[in-house]
Amino acid sequence: MVRYLESATATPLTPDAEDWYAAGWSPDSRHVIVRGKNPKGATPRYALFSASVVGGEPDLLMPIESTFPRISPDGTALAAVTFDGKLGVLTASPVGSPVKRYEPTPFATADFANAPLAQFSPDNRSILLMIDVTGGRQAWLLPYPPGKAQPRRILESLPNTGFTPRWSWFPGGANAVMSLVTERGFNLWLVGMHKRAETSDHG
Repeated sequence: MVRYLESATATPLTPDAEDWYAAGWSPDSRHVIVRGKNPKGATPRYALFSASVVGGEPDLLMPIESTFPRISPDGTALAAVTFDGKLGVLTASPVGSPVKRYEPTPFATADFANAPLAQFSPDNRSILLMIDVTGGRQAWLLPYPPGKAQPRRILESLPNTGFTPRWSWFPGGANAVMSLVTERGFNLWLVGMHKRAETSDHG
């Protein structure tokens, strides 16, 4: 649903009784890109649709094998975690064009848990990848487009407790907020995206 700040009611964007997930906005903010079940069959399981903010039947954009795809802040690109024997990252620009597998993949693994996250930075120059693997939690910054530089690990001392952290960038990409479960419960942490990323507890 979409509800404007000056309105008391919300507009439904998708039919009921479906497994819908909001992935992001179109560049003109007139559509929400949503993930739903693939209407053309069971493989791949999901598909992306464009849902108008004024309502109506969503339009099919592309099939995709990813549970939680994310659209870049400017609406021009897609990032999604995939698994075909090993965990990987898919990208597409513009949204709806054929997906490409991100390379190189120093983060590739067949042994992961929970719900990995791949999400663009505000300037579209990198993708944040968060995964839970045996032996510890990993966070990676992937330069975008691929090939500009090598992916690098960040936040290497993250506690390996609770659900895979969720992540939200501040404008400009210099800082972010991360949800994290520690021995003290659920907390929000402020993350400074510097050469050597650091965290401070603002929970």
